[in-house]
Amino acid sequence: MKVAVFDMDGVFTVCRSSWAWVHRHYGVDNEKSVRDYLQGRIDDYEFMRRDIALWRRALGREVTVEDVVRPLKDIKFTQGAVELVEGLKERGYRVGIISGGLDLLAERLLREGVELDFYLANGVEVKDGVLTGEGVLRVPLKEKDQVLLSLLERYYPCTDTLVVVGDTVVDIPMLRMADLAIAFRAESEKVVEVAHIRVEGDDL
Repeated sequence: MKVAVFDMDGVFTVCRSSWAWVHRHYGVDNEKSVRDYLQGRIDDYEFMRRDIALWRRALGREVTVEDVVRPLKDIKFTQGAVELVEGLKERGYRVGIISGGLDLLAERLLREGVELDFYLANGVEVKDGVLTGEGVLRVPLKEKDQVLLSLLERYYPCTDTLVVVGDTVVDIPMLRMADLAIAFRAESEKVVEVAHIRVEGDDL
């Protein structure tokens, strides 16, 4: 069994963060929350809760799913994404995403022809089309390796070849698990140091 796992934001997409993309669309930033998260003052749930609260304050009303989907429609996908996934699947790979990004964007990837076998991404809790203010946590940013391990144990226990593609420091634990680790448009030399291959440019 051969499995290829990709981060989404910054790999399949040109932007580094789908959450931050929505922030920019509404003229807000979450720098304080990022610092608090990295320093261990808040957990993933509170991180998402604060992000959603920023959108609500910017809009001055409840946030609808469409308020999130609309800006995500403008995110450009990395050239060659469809062809890369097709090529890997032709070679017998199971291909998917493990990302701290928004699942709404992963769903758009699928709709636009990126034929993933699986995706795990975070989301927003919705009731009657309106965000409740809570996030849906599937991929803790600091524990992507544990998410990958659980995925392999449950669905692909006979994996003998694991390829991982990532771009940021939170991908490092997954990259370390891989038989072939690829740093794609890496934001940090720390990512490059743990990878077998470094890839730059705008085409997968």
